Amino acid sequence: MLARLEALRPGAQSLTPAEAMRLAAVESDVAGLCARWSSSPLETRTRQANVEALLAMATAYEGECISAKRAATVAGLLRWLDEQADAGADGRAVTADNAVSVLTYHRAKGLEWPVVVLAGLDAPTKTAIWSVRARTEGPFNPAAPLDNRFVHCWLKPLGFNAKPPAVQAAEASELAQGMHRQALAEHKRLLYVGLTRARDINVLAVRQAPKKGLQTGWIDEIPGAAGVLLNPDPDLKEPLPDGQAIIRAVDHWDAAQLDLAPPLAVHEPSRWFKHPGRREFAPLWLRPSAATGGVHQVVATEPVGQRLALSGTVNMADLGQALHLCLAKATAQAQLTEADVDTALSHWGVAQAVQAAKVVEQVQSFGAWCTSRWPGAQTLAEIPIEADGPDGTRIRGRIDCLLQTDAGWVLIDHKANPRGAAGDADLAETYGPQLAAYALAIQAATGQPILEAWLYQPVAGRAVRISGDKRP
Repeated sequence: MLARLEALRPGAQSLTPAEAMRLAAVESDVAGLCARWSSSPLETRTRQANVEALLAMATAYEGECISAKRAATVAGLLRWLDEQADAGADGRAVTADNAVSVLTYHRAKGLEWPVVVLAGLDAPTKTAIWSVRARTEGPFNPAAPLDNRFVHCWLKPLGFNAKPPAVQAAEASELAQGMHRQALAEHKRLLYVGLTRARDINVLAVRQAPKKGLQTGWIDEIPGAAGVLLNPDPDLKEPLPDGQAIIRAVDHWDAAQLDLAPPLAVHEPSRWFKHPGRREFAPLWLRPSAATGGVHQVVATEPVGQRLALSGTVNMADLGQALHLCLAKATAQAQLTEADVDTALSHWGVAQAVQAAKVVEQVQSFGAWCTSRWPGAQTLAEIPIEADGPDGTRIRGRIDCLLQTDAGWVLIDHKANPRGAAGDADLAETYGPQLAAYALAIQAATGQPILEAWLYQPVAGRAVRISGDKRP
C-alpha cells in the first residue's frame, strides 16, 4: 500500500487537496481495509462513514480557502486538520443505521433519531460571571459591530466553593444577574434542542437521590415542565397546542439492574469488494520522442554524402542541434554557406568539432539525395504538428523534414548518431516509436498516408529506412 501511495506523489501537484485525499483513499483500498478490520457490517459502515467524513472535511477546507481567497494545498490541509483536532471540531461521523450516537446537546443541533436519551438533566444553569467571555453592553450597532463589546474576565482567587462577602456581592450585582439571565435563557434553548431531536420517543434519564428525590435541576428552570415531562400518572395525557397528546411511561432501575451486561452481539459476516488494482493511463500529451512500443526494423539503408570527420571529444547532442539548424536553413533558404555553418556550430559550442566546408557538402548531398529519390516532391523543414493520437492522447511535436508527394508523405528525422550499420538494430528500437508517432499525427492531421519513414545520419553519411507498426 505504501508503494502505491508513493507512486502517486508526482501527480499530487496537479490535484486539489480533496482530490488528492480521495485518490489516496481509493489507491489504498481503504474500503476493503475497513471491512477486513471490522467484526460486523455495522462496524464496517461506521468506519467507512468516518473516512467519508474526513473527505468531507477536505472539501470544507477548500471552501474556506475559496472564501478567504488563498491557495488550497495538501500541506495547508494537514495544518488545517491539526487545527480542527485542537479545537475539537473533528468529530466522528454520525451513523444512522443500528448504532448509538453519543453527542453533546450542542453537537446534536440539526440532527434527528428515532429514539433519543437525554442525560444530564440534573445540572442547573451555572453562572458565567467567573468565565472569560465576550460581553455586550447596550444595543447592537450594525454600522459599528464592535461598539459596546468587551472581554469579560472576573478573577476568583479563593476557589469556586468559597463564598466570601466580596464574591456574594459580585454575584448579586446587576451585571452578574444580567449575565445569569442570559445563561439561563441559553440553557433553556439548549434543552429545547435536546427535546426536539427525537422522531418517535424521548427518554429522560433522571437520577434519584436517596433523600432529595429526583434531580431535575435543568428541567425545573422551566416552570411546570417537570409536571408535564415526569408525571408518573400513566393515564395523564397532556394535550399539545396542535391537539396531540404526550404519552408517558415511567420506570425505575436500581443499581443491580443497571449493572447487567448487555447481550453479546450476533456475529455477521463481513463482505467487501476486491480491489481491482491500479490502472495505468496514458498521459494526455504525447511527445513523439517519448513514445515507446511497437515492432520496428531497418528495411533499407542508402549512403548520403561522405562521413563527417570529428575532432576531439564532441558533445553529440549539441552537434546534432547545430546540424539540425544547418539542414533547416538550407531547406528554407535553398542555400547554406560556410559562414552559416560556423555561426550554428559556434552557437552550440562545437565550432572545432567538424569542418564547416564538409558540413556544407553533406547538406548539399542530402538535398541531392532527396531530389533524386523523390523528384518533384516539396521539401518542408521543422514542421510543428499537433493531432489526436490513440487512447485519447494528443500528439505534439516538431518534424525535422517532410516531403510531400502526389501519393503521400515521406517522413525524415535527423539523428547525429555516428554509428554505422552495426547500430541499425538499436536505431530501429530507439527511434522507431518516434517515427510511428509522427506518422500517426501526420495522417490524422492531413488524411494522407506516410509512404516511407527515414532516419538521416549526417555524421555517418547514410540514411536508414525504418518500417513497423504505427503504435506510439
